Amino acid sequence: MFETPDELHSLQVLLDTSLADSNSHLKSIIRPGMTTLDAEQVVRICHGMCTLTTS
Repeated sequence: MFETPDELHSLQVLLDTSLADSNSHLKSIIRPGMTTLDAEQVVRICHGMCTLTTS
């Protein structure tokens, strides 16, 4: 993980804002903390080149 604390904070703000601005249908599916990742988890998973998918 090479991101600075400021970069992690900016990513977290982006994630939080995206969820807050989503429509009611998406909000009915997404469960913060259960079906989401925080910024630190995202950068840990996305280290190097990878493919993300849902199951």
